[in-house]
Amino acid sequence: MTEGSKDNLIQPFTTFNFEVVLTPTDTGSGLNAPICEAAFQECTGLDITMEPKTFPQGGMNDRQTHRIGQVTYGRLTLKRGMTGNLQLWDWLTKAIVPGNNLSALAEIRMWSSANVPTLTFFLEGCLPVKFTAPALNAQTGGVAIEELQLVYEYLSLKPAEGSTSSAPTTTPPPNNKVSGGPGLENRSGGQR
Repeated sequence: MTEGSKDNLIQPFTTFNFEVVLTPTDTGSGLNAPICEAAFQECTGLDITMEPKTFPQGGMNDRQTHRIGQVTYGRLTLKRGMTGNLQLWDWLTKAIVPGNNLSALAEIRMWSSANVPTLTFFLEGCLPVKFTAPALNAQTGGVAIEELQLVYEYLSLKPAEGSTSSAPTTTPPPNNKVSGGPGLENRSGGQR
């Protein structure tokens, strides 16, 4: 392999370095922005499922016709989180009050092994549906949040600014500029 060909290698997207940022969509909700300044060990539930509508064709017994059906989204599950504040708890307790619609915009940013942003998932209309605290045990060093589950209305994906990714792009939510972050430190000890 020649030295010049190293520059042309495709770098795969890695999943071990990510951050989660939750920002309230209603600035008058009394919630601080961002809601989430937590680091999580695991994030699952970034999925879209489209249930096709299937129609038989009269006189054509050897094929079916498929049309686009209802789209459903997964349940985002964040596991083993660490935080130094009660913002996620405040959001949950305010969101379960009847009449409140305290949704949030979530950004899940994936970073490369060189701490360069690669992809961002945007989740609109997030609502907390489950919070699990860890078992309290003085002999273990458990984390503050065992599990947090969110439902969401819409999922889109965008390559990071300046990324050379050839990933498919969908449009991010309009007029929702998210700032802040979970306060994660990179390997060199500096702030992202």
